Amino acid sequence: RSIPLYVSTTETSKLGSDIVLQFEIVEDEFNYQIVRGLQKRWTISRVQGSKDKREYVVFIIDRQTHGKKQLVSVSCRYKPLDIIKHTRIYDTIDGSFTADKFLKRIFDGTGLKYKIDGSLGSSQFENAGEGESLEDLIKKFCSHFDVEFDIEFNNKKGTYTFVFTPFLNKNASYHIDDEINANNMKVEEDSSELYTYAVGYGDYDEEEGST
Repeated sequence: RSIPLYVSTTETSKLGSDIVLQFEIVEDEFNYQIVRGLQKRWTISRVQGSKDKREYVVFIIDRQTHGKKQLVSVSCRYKPLDIIKHTRIYDTIDGSFTADKFLKRIFDGTGLKYKIDGSLGSSQFENAGEGESLEDLIKKFCSHFDVEFDIEFNNKKGTYTFVFTPFLNKNASYHIDDEINANNMKVEEDSSELYTYAVGYGDYDEEEGST
C-alpha cells in the first residue's frame, strides 16, 4: 500500500560511497499514520514526481518530540545499493574468470542487471564468496579489472543496471567505499516539496539473491 507524503528531500552522498535520500516529517493530522508507523525497510518512491519509479529503502529513523507531536528525520539508501549491501554469496568463487562470467555468477538471482563497456579480459580470484556481501564482491571485481560503475534505471521496466566502465574511459558516478558516516556527507542536489510515496513494506528480503 502506498501513502502520498509532501516533503522536501535532500540527496546526499559520501565521496566514494552510498547515495542517500533524507527528509523530515513533522506530525500532523494528514501524516499521522506514516509518522507513527514508519519503520526501517520501508520503501520511498516518486521522489521527483509521480512518474519517477526509482526507489529508496529506509535505514535510519530519528524520532524527536516537537511540542506534543513527533519530528521524524529519515535517511534512505538508493535501492540497488541497498540490495548489494544486504545480499550475500555463500558459494566459493575460485579460479580464473572473465569479467562477464564473474558478474553473471554474483548477480544471479538478485533482480539487478549488469553491463560491461569494453573488453576486460579475465582475472584470477581466490576464495571469493563464502559469505561475502555482493557489495564486497563488486569491490573486488572493480579492483581486479580497474573499473568503476554507473547505475542506470529503466523507468518503464523498473530495472537497475550496473554499468562497469574502465577508469580511464569515463568518470562514473558511483564507487563503493566504507559504511556511511553521517558526519562525512556532502549535498549533491536539493529538490523542494516533491510528491513522494512511502510504502510500508519492503518488496525484497535482506537475503534475497543469495546463492
